[in-house]
Amino acid sequence: MAAVNGPALGAGLDLAMACDLRVASTAAVFTSSWIKLGLVPGMGGAHLLSRAVGATRATEMVLLGRPVSPQRALDWGLVNDVAEPENLEARVQALVEEIAALPAAALDRSKASLRRALSLGFEQELAVLGSTQGALLTSEDFRSASSRFRR
Repeated sequence: MAAVNGPALGAGLDLAMACDLRVASTAAVFTSSWIKLGLVPGMGGAHLLSRAVGATRATEMVLLGRPVSPQRALDWGLVNDVAEPENLEARVQALVEEIAALPAAALDRSKASLRRALSLGFEQELAVLGSTQGALLTSEDFRSASSRFRR
């Protein structure tokens, strides 16, 4: 989880992109500043950025090095939420608690499924999901969570 409360430039942007979820404050700014230094995005930043905002917007960010405001970042899908600086920590903490309350095995496998979606074809993903879902359907987490529907 990334909490961005100021400039996320170059490596800072790349680091934020490596996180599953990103929350920005209204004081944040996002810039792929590498080009202005004669460099390319490090840490797979261009790859991750393209996946998050699409090729056209990522190209604009990487090739022009222009700053992106928090509202534009939200509109583009670069961040999941925007909060006032004084509310950022509480907003991130609420998301962390929400995620921590989820069944760990399902969370882990859901994250793996999201990663595969970026690299595997749809048919391959369906094949993997069959066995994954089968294992989860027999887990204690599922039995416990679904017991409330059997009343």
